Amino acid sequence: MPRPKFFVELQSQLKLLQRRASRKQKRSKNWEKAQIKVSRLHHKIANIRKDFHLKIAHQLCDQADSIFVEDIDFRVMAKGFLGKHSLDAGFGQFRDLLKWVCGHY
Repeated sequence: MPRPKFFVELQSQLKLLQRRASRKQKRSKNWEKAQIKVSRLHHKIANIRKDFHLKIAHQLCDQADSIFVEDIDFRVMAKGFLGKHSLDAGFGQFRDLLKWVCGHY
């Protein structure tokens, strides 16, 4: 399955909405409306990521008899590689969903 490109498109939208929200006067009605738009987009990104993780987990469980996942602290690895958190924060969620999906087979 090819790498998903949904996050690249949504990330530019998120950047735009956050920039617009930061230019509003704090605690005003327009600022609150902008914050709602930002939170909705965050929710949409989370739902799309979770859907993708579930689809990949089901695909892996269908193809394999047993799956082994190494228990690594990816936050420490990410800091060591580039000095910042560069890995997708959703990998922990994927690992949990993979365990849940494969446990139901």
